[in-house]
Amino acid sequence: MVHQTVNVKRTVSPPVTRLMDRPAIVGLVTSAKLDADTPEAKVRPTSETVMVAPLRLASSSEAGLVAERQAPTSRRTGAGRRGGGRPPGGYPSRPPRGPAARAESPPMSAPRAPRLPLRAAAWMLGAVVSLIAIAVAGRELTRELSIFEIVCFRNALCLVFLAPILLLAQGNLCRTRRLGSHGVRSTVHFAAQAAWFYGLTQLPLGEVIALEFTSPVWTAVLAALLLRERLNRRRVGGILLGFAGVLVILRPGAAIVDPAAFAVLAAAAGFALMFVLTRTLAATEHPFTILFWMNAVQLPIALALALPGWTAPSPALWPWLLVVGLAGFSNHYCFARAFALADASAVAPVDFVRLPLSILVGFLVYAEAIDVFVLVGAIVIFYGNRLNMTAGAARAAPERGPRSGM
Repeated sequence: MVHQTVNVKRTVSPPVTRLMDRPAIVGLVTSAKLDADTPEAKVRPTSETVMVAPLRLASSSEAGLVAERQAPTSRRTGAGRRGGGRPPGGYPSRPPRGPAARAESPPMSAPRAPRLPLRAAAWMLGAVVSLIAIAVAGRELTRELSIFEIVCFRNALCLVFLAPILLLAQGNLCRTRRLGSHGVRSTVHFAAQAAWFYGLTQLPLGEVIALEFTSPVWTAVLAALLLRERLNRRRVGGILLGFAGVLVILRPGAAIVDPAAFAVLAAAAGFALMFVLTRTLAATEHPFTILFWMNAVQLPIALALALPGWTAPSPALWPWLLVVGLAGFSNHYCFARAFALADASAVAPVDFVRLPLSILVGFLVYAEAIDVFVLVGAIVIFYGNRLNMTAGAARAAPERGPRSGM
């Protein structure tokens, strides 16, 4: 029996086929049995294919897979030891494993990016559109209706849209043992919502949204005071940036500050307190349970305040009332879906799109001037919010759940 190097057609398994395309592979040696009786060697390739001198492999896991599948027969069965010697050329070198292999190996093709952040961003964009729709519809409705009447219609329509979900859901989502906590949270949200609608009637749309962005700043302050959360340097820096952005927008001393701006800041602080109270409820309550009790508590309050000056809405206002009710429901639902798919630090920046969109809507629909100070101040507030989020992510896992103030 004679061993002779011949050129044969190589058939390798899929993992080795992928590795052959890499420059780290030196070559393949095929073990063949030759017939010495004929002048021309007849090659009958055997089933095993040996990989020689693998300089670099993509990863230790793939290296182990190839070494296991492509190990020589003599090594697996011990034939080489029985024969009293090593195979020609020696045993194949053992592929590197562990951190050393990962350090010296070139990276494989990048994995496909996950789709969850994209889906979360899409849901967050839906929440942004819903909030802008509430702002526009609210401004149109305040031409004839009082703020309390608008809130009353919104609560009633939200309950109508929520009813099918509650009826089809497994279990009773209306049941709760924390009715007092729901009452406090809903009352705070009601007052903040009324102040926000008042600001819409007095200030440009972009300025209202920019001032509302201070809500995460107030949330950090209130969480430190009420929940005893620690204020590290990042959080303090974010809070200071948030208030600096407010000063840029309002420019006290250089311009006349509209009292409605303080109403919007109070609304942002109220939304922040609502967020803090939501944290205490989210541990035991379903998001739809929180949404149901919010509207159920606010409806009789709004109705009692709206009845003394009740004005029947004209037919032209009914489409805007439907927008307020539907957008109020979709806003909370989109927020819940977005934060269920991705962390807050990944999807919250999408909310900043609301500012340029609001400025654009105000310019096109209401002919409002574009204020550079509002843009600059909003950017400062945005970076302050980013500092707060990164500080919270570094200390604990980011929270998920509805974050909408409206």
